[in-house]
Amino acid sequence: MDFIKLTGQRPDSERGLDTYKYFDMIKIDELKDMVTDIINEYGSRDKLTKANKVASVLINMLKYKKLVTDGVQQSYVDMLIASALMHNIFYYEEDWITLFLARQAMLKYAIDHKIEPVAIDMIAQTIESQLGENTPIPLLKPTANSPGEVFATAVWFVNNYEIN
Repeated sequence: MDFIKLTGQRPDSERGLDTYKYFDMIKIDELKDMVTDIINEYGSRDKLTKANKVASVLINMLKYKKLVTDGVQQSYVDMLIASALMHNIFYYEEDWITLFLARQAMLKYAIDHKIEPVAIDMIAQTIESQLGENTPIPLLKPTANSPGEVFATAVWFVNNYEIN
């Protein structure tokens, strides 16, 4: 696996690339640090590339729905971006139970980074609901017209269409 190490300093080869674009949009420093640590320990360049595509579709959909503007970003958007960046680190299509592994990993890091349990729960629920209408567990289906549904749609879009 081609692991990636995210750092505050960008190597010349990473400057100007989308690798950090959505990561840098997270305004809550503790959350950004936790996402960095999880990606550094478990992520890969391929998974991060796909996660960035999901984040791109997600942000554009939120802008289209007027839930995000260039000057205003509520904290739930940080959690959605964190969900996008981590949604595929532990999940493997062959085994839907792997949807729950992100929650387990985040709980380990949440204490160190002083992340509130309600924030971890929101991120975990978002990641766990990424299959949207296709989830094998009805309770994981996101609520209609919710940020979670927008997230699941972004994941579906990236999984089903070629996006550069």
